[in-house]
Amino acid sequence: MRYAIEDERGRYWTGRGFTKDERKALAYADETVIAGDMRRILKRRCKGLVRYRFVAPVMIDVYAEGPIDQEEMAWFLSQKCFVSMDGLGTGVGPGESVVLPVVDWEALRMMKGGSGRKPI
Repeated sequence: MRYAIEDERGRYWTGRGFTKDERKALAYADETVIAGDMRRILKRRCKGLVRYRFVAPVMIDVYAEGPIDQEEMAWFLSQKCFVSMDGLGTGVGPGESVVLPVVDWEALRMMKGGSGRKPI
């Protein structure tokens, strides 16, 4: 499956800018790459605005028969997991703000008591 980035005016991302010509749209095969490009495009729109940063814990449960390497898990999640939301980057946040979630996978750590020693 291929993906393209389309803005609210029906224009397509070419990798350098937007065009009405759908044939010139940059085609993406990887959802992680498209999410990164969308974030960069939206951040450019926010130039000159004040940035507020909030932190909210997200727990990820992993079930396995053996030990899990934390660095390997962080890399896996950085490649396969991203945060999405309705109305991403459209100015529909509180006070007409643009909300762009980001996950710092390098800060991944195992929770206290989450060593996986007991089966459920």
